[in-house]
Amino acid sequence: MNEGLYVLRILFYANLLGGERQILEIIETERENDQRMEVELINRRQRHNDDDVGDDGNHNEQEQNQQQQQQQSAEQGENRSEAAAISPLRHRSTSFTMRTSTSEQDEIESLYENPLQIKLGLEPNEYRHGYLPFDSFINEFANEKIEINKEYLDFVRQRPDNLHFSFILYPFFLSTINKIALLNIENKVQMYRQRHTSFFHSIFSGVRLDPFFKICVRRGHLIEDALIALEYQGIEQPAELKKQFFVEFEGEQGHDEGGLSKEFFQLITEQIFSPEYGMFMADEETRSLWFNPSAAEDLDREYTLIGMLLGLAIYNSVILDIKFPPILYRKLMGKVGTFEDLETSHPTIYKSLKSLLSFDEQQEGTTIENAFGSTFQVGITDATGSRVIYDLKENGENMSVTSDNRQEFVRLYSDLILNKSVEKQFHPFFHGFLLVTRDSSLRKLFRPDEIELLVAGSQVLDFNQLATAAEYDAGYSKDSPTIRNFWDVLMSFTDEQKRKFLRFTTGSDRAPIGGLARLKLIISRNGPDTDRLPTAHTCFNAFLLPDYSSIDKLREKLLIAINNAEGFGLL
Repeated sequence: MNEGLYVLRILFYANLLGGERQILEIIETERENDQRMEVELINRRQRHNDDDVGDDGNHNEQEQNQQQQQQQSAEQGENRSEAAAISPLRHRSTSFTMRTSTSEQDEIESLYENPLQIKLGLEPNEYRHGYLPFDSFINEFANEKIEINKEYLDFVRQRPDNLHFSFILYPFFLSTINKIALLNIENKVQMYRQRHTSFFHSIFSGVRLDPFFKICVRRGHLIEDALIALEYQGIEQPAELKKQFFVEFEGEQGHDEGGLSKEFFQLITEQIFSPEYGMFMADEETRSLWFNPSAAEDLDREYTLIGMLLGLAIYNSVILDIKFPPILYRKLMGKVGTFEDLETSHPTIYKSLKSLLSFDEQQEGTTIENAFGSTFQVGITDATGSRVIYDLKENGENMSVTSDNRQEFVRLYSDLILNKSVEKQFHPFFHGFLLVTRDSSLRKLFRPDEIELLVAGSQVLDFNQLATAAEYDAGYSKDSPTIRNFWDVLMSFTDEQKRKFLRFTTGSDRAPIGGLARLKLIISRNGPDTDRLPTAHTCFNAFLLPDYSSIDKLREKLLIAINNAEGFGLL
């Protein structure tokens, strides 16, 4: 297998070299942007640390020194105990720690590179596509045989200077399902380490640290409360973001076993993407969201919050009910938007620019100036429907687009739409995303299109898969009359009603990677015939269905439940 995958790796690199790579100028820009963002993340935290010292004076400095001594003692004790308790991780501990400088390279990053890749100067994500589709190198049958948990444990036990064969070193061969499983394991290990650290810190310092990242929010002030909690944790205590996420709704009973967190993500994304905030605008043609170029100047905190929410959703395996164009996920991987990306983000503009590029003056019998009448001054429509005017070049209003300069016009116009006009909005958004994800293997394992599936799931819903994979409990079986009635009712629902049912039972109306069969819906008998409504444990994908006496009653109660799901029935 090792030799076969090594040959496949060579073929994969040849496929990249035969594909479409970004031009060198764009690659250099992307690398410079990455470096600046890395420096900014470090400097921003350092500024907050310095401000804390300045505000509190010597007393605070002494307190910090004391806490550092306590922390060192705790870490020494932790290291001794951790070596015995989780010895499989001892050789890879730096893979899960925060970088402290821009020159320090993560061990986990170097492991995904190999001498051939370094010699060829290849970075797979710098290639928009290969000569063959990337999926051509994925063997689904072999991926089904990979025991990803065992693969991960074997991988982290190895020493960096003596690596043995591991499928993890061949991410181009891994299916998206296995990559997600691998990332989830890595995240759970990180959460475990944070709980472990909190435990030993409490023992040695006498100060109890919460092993989980908990926030309490009010339904009526969701964004305000989330901003305060996440901003404080993300900037002043970034390690908190690596803990398992729990949510409490003020004044409501219930322990968050996953369902409340899902509901929190659902509600806050609905609110913050609504038109009243003016931060994003929806494209009627693609039905996707994009940054409002005319958003208010004081929304940096809100954009940072959304980026953090995206990162936390990935880190805690929550699918969000949002739709961004593919370029957004390319930008989250450090890429720069170009003309090709307009095809899926702004298709009307893309078609217009493409016709400009392909226009043949001789064949059409007229010039580009006469046919298009365009200049280097353009307008972009914002969330209010107003046109915001930009000069692509100095004195652009008086510079006509011609056959000679149309390539430059298309490049500058594309750059304006996807990069420059939304730079002040995307920058804090990206910053918030990196606060959560920059120390994970996300960039090394996933392609941008896979990140989209990781965040938003799949919109392809096959409820026959859901029915086939469903399990039954507490007296129900697939042949129970109520169960047969239930599936008849569900299959008769409209697409919108089916999505509501999915959200009611799982917290999301999207399918995970691999389809609805991977949800493993559990339907439990919740007592005899009654007037009570069905309920759901979204954290376990469990649906509690009373044994209704008729199909009509089942339909009535189910529709009431799924149409009034917010804050009710979601446990």
